[in-house]
Amino acid sequence: MVFDISDFDEDGNVPLVKVADSLKEALDIERVTKKFYGEFQEQHIAFIELIEGIDDERDRRWYASVLLNRLMFIYFLQRKFFIDNGDARYLQNKLDEMKKKGSDQYYEKFLKMLFFEGFAKPEDKRSEQAKKLLGKIKYLNGGLFLQHSIEERWTKISISDKAFENLYALFERYSWNLNDTPGGQANEINPDVLGYIFEKYINQKAFGAYYTRPEITEYLCERTIHRLVLDGVNIAGIPGVVPPRQFDNVGDMLLNLDAQLCKRLLHDILPDLRLLDPACGSAAFLVSAMKTLINIYSAVIGKIEFLNDRGLQDWLKKTQK
Repeated sequence: MVFDISDFDEDGNVPLVKVADSLKEALDIERVTKKFYGEFQEQHIAFIELIEGIDDERDRRWYASVLLNRLMFIYFLQRKFFIDNGDARYLQNKLDEMKKKGSDQYYEKFLKMLFFEGFAKPEDKRSEQAKKLLGKIKYLNGGLFLQHSIEERWTKISISDKAFENLYALFERYSWNLNDTPGGQANEINPDVLGYIFEKYINQKAFGAYYTRPEITEYLCERTIHRLVLDGVNIAGIPGVVPPRQFDNVGDMLLNLDAQLCKRLLHDILPDLRLLDPACGSAAFLVSAMKTLINIYSAVIGKIEFLNDRGLQDWLKKTQK
C-alpha cells in the first residue's frame, strides 16, 4: 500500500477508513481480472478475423472461444513447468519451430496434434510422429481436448500464425501464478482469474453459468467438508473400551489431535470423502474443496511430525507411496 503525504492528518496518522479502503484495493483481484478480461476480449475479436474455413459467423466466434480457452489452459501449464520437462515457453518455441518449416502450419500440423494426440490420449496410444513432435506431454482425462462439434462440422479450418503470435504476446505480459494469495503484482494471473475469465467469457446469462467468488465457494466447501469430517470423527464410544470423541468444529478437532485420530483421519475418513460438482464450469467449487482438504491434511501431517511417533511416521510413508 502506498499513501500520499496528503493522506496523513496533523498527528501524522492515516484515517482508519483510508487504510481500510487502501487495503481492499491492494488485495482486490478484480483489477487485474478486468484488465486481462478487456485485453482478452480484444484478442478474441482479432482472433476471429484470422480463422478461415468456417462460413457461419456464430460458429467462427464460438470456435475462437474454444481455442482461446484451450490455449490459456495450456499456457498456464507451461508457465508452471508442467510441459515437456519444464519448458516454460513450449507453445512459443513450437511456433518458432513450425515457422521454420513453412508459414501458417502451426495450427494444422502442431496444435491439432497437441490437442487430439497429446492431451487427449495416453502416451502409449499416441503415434510415433506425435511423440517425436510433441515431446513429453501428460494425458489429461477431460473434455477440453476432445474434438469439438465445430471441428467435426467444419473440416477445413485454417488459422494463420499471426493469430497465435498476437495471443502469446498478450499472455507474456502477465505473471502466471498457482498461488491464489494476492502477491502485490499488477499483472498476476492465478486460477481464480482464469475461472472468472472462463465463466464470464462463455456468456453466463445465456448458458446459466455464473462466476462464484472465492469467498463464497470457500465458505460453502468448509461448511460441507468440515461437517462430513466431524460426522466421521465424532463417536459415542464404548464404555470401558473405546472413549467417546465429540468435537463441535474442525478447529477444535485439529487442536486435540493424537496419534490414533491422525491415523483414523488419514486412513479411513479423508480418503473416503467423495465430492461432486454437477454444474462444474471452471471448477471453482472443486478448487476450493481441494484447498479445504489440503488445510486439514497439512494440519494432520504436521501433528504427526510434531508427535515424532516413529511407528506412525513409517505408516504415513508407506501410505504416501
